Amino acid sequence: MERVLERYERYLLCEGGDAMEEQHEETQGNLSYDHIKLRSRIEALQKSKRNLMGEQLESLTFREIQQLEHQIGSALRNIRSRKDHILLNSMEELRKKERFLTEQKSVLEKEKEALDASLHANAASSTAAEPALPNLNVCAGDSDEPGPPPAAIGLPWWMLRPPDANQQLERH
Repeated sequence: MERVLERYERYLLCEGGDAMEEQHEETQGNLSYDHIKLRSRIEALQKSKRNLMGEQLESLTFREIQQLEHQIGSALRNIRSRKDHILLNSMEELRKKERFLTEQKSVLEKEKEALDASLHANAASSTAAEPALPNLNVCAGDSDEPGPPPAAIGLPWWMLRPPDANQQLERH
């Protein structure tokens, strides 16, 4: 394919050298025209931007100012419409989240109630099944709770005395 293109270029150079020059000049003319068109378009857009920003309004006619006002008004309506649309979508998403969280809360409350009920049932059955713990009170006469007498536990005599007696012995 490349060889075919090379042969075609050679043919054009040999046979139609003048045609290539004309085509090149024509292309340059089109590019120049496009360049001028784009340059004027850029300048018009920059002027429009300055006018929309409120700059250089002195040179505008009454009609142009009315058109500018209408253009700004329609742009403002579009912006407000877009903002309202975004807010409505956001509110809808938040409502969905609220419903989901409310459902989650009710499910968790039911689970909590079931766990509380099972804990109460387990506590009631475990207290009935377990024997009472023995009283390990060391001092005789200090407690009204039933339990074996302190001498039966097998403690030394000095541990069986009331605390006041121990303090009196330390003072003497």
